[in-house]
Amino acid sequence: MSKKHVVLIGGGNSTLCLLPFVVQAGHTVTVLSRQPSRWSTRVHVDIEDETWGVGSQLTTGESATFQVTSDYAAAIPDAHCIWICGVPIHHNRDILRHVAPYLRQDVTVFVGTICAYGGFDQICQEEFTAHAPNGSRWSLFGTQVIPWCCGTRTYGEHGVIYGAKRILRIATRQGNDVGGIKDFLSPILRIPLADASFIGSNLFPNNAWLHPPILCGLFEQWDMQQEYEASALPTYIYGQLSANSITMLHGLQRDMTGVLKALQSKYPRHKIALYNLRDCILENYEDQVSDPRTLESSISSNAAFSKHTIPYQRRNSTSRQHLTGTEQETEWWCVPDRSHKFFVSDLPYGLVPFKDYANQCGVNTPWLDRILLWNQRMTGNHFFRYQPATGTLVLDEAYYDAHRHECFVPSKMLS
Repeated sequence: MSKKHVVLIGGGNSTLCLLPFVVQAGHTVTVLSRQPSRWSTRVHVDIEDETWGVGSQLTTGESATFQVTSDYAAAIPDAHCIWICGVPIHHNRDILRHVAPYLRQDVTVFVGTICAYGGFDQICQEEFTAHAPNGSRWSLFGTQVIPWCCGTRTYGEHGVIYGAKRILRIATRQGNDVGGIKDFLSPILRIPLADASFIGSNLFPNNAWLHPPILCGLFEQWDMQQEYEASALPTYIYGQLSANSITMLHGLQRDMTGVLKALQSKYPRHKIALYNLRDCILENYEDQVSDPRTLESSISSNAAFSKHTIPYQRRNSTSRQHLTGTEQETEWWCVPDRSHKFFVSDLPYGLVPFKDYANQCGVNTPWLDRILLWNQRMTGNHFFRYQPATGTLVLDEAYYDAHRHECFVPSKMLS
């Protein structure tokens, strides 16, 4: 495909790591970031995945191969491809609303996300229908999962990819890629690509299949006041699974299997598979998983997962200092960081649509309900409420009406 103008939106890990790949594929790139002054003129990414085969480091080079701005009016009007990739998904609606007025009308613009779950296509359609100029044309896409486990070493300058997926599904409206986006993405991502639908991507084992059950297993009994001694808490979210977290993971898997079976019948034209979390991890990471025997071992032995930590807020109390020999040693205390995206994204754009799909199909989901109610308590939300008459969770219509732009409820969106 010929050289295009690609706009990468966001300043986080994925933008930093994706940028050199897009530049090396020969495209003109604009990064749309809230903090353009913090970006270097040269970005490089360390590749710790030795078996991927793309080398140990990628760089944008020294020449002016990309620009960085915070101005939508400067970045969007001549873009051929707009890719949201460096922000948590709960910001998608606001970003799309800012993008919409500047969409060009002379060509069809690819508009995509690096996280295709959470109703991206329906939110995009809603915002663009309301705010884009008449005559604008767009083709939506998303990578079903983030292409790699990655991080930031220096903001705006130095990223790291711990492990890349071994196959990557690209979501389009019904999973048939009529716009040819895979041909455009293939030389950029350097990973084998396959088709997926957005509905299938909403349900694919992703962050919301992992973070909420793991964290609920650790902190289900937390009263949101107690401080924990830091040295007694696990550091790594995937590498130090508790027995309770493992139970939660298996319970959610059973519930989601029931939901997926029902949705296959409800939406036969869409590519919805009976996803299994362990199988998806092994397919995505292959040789990076050293112990594939069980679900829990596939998670904890995945080298690509190994660097990801549990979000805590650190607190220090001077009354909790003790003497070690002749030196005073500070003892740190922590609480879970409820403002982290593991809470504020995975509930409204993961657990909430899961439960809505379950209710559409009349599927009982006791483990999903338990995890969802706990997460609502942690974040102060109540998208769903318990209905004693039926013994089920139902959408709180009044709460949804007041917070509809803060979540994704499939049954309430445009078809």
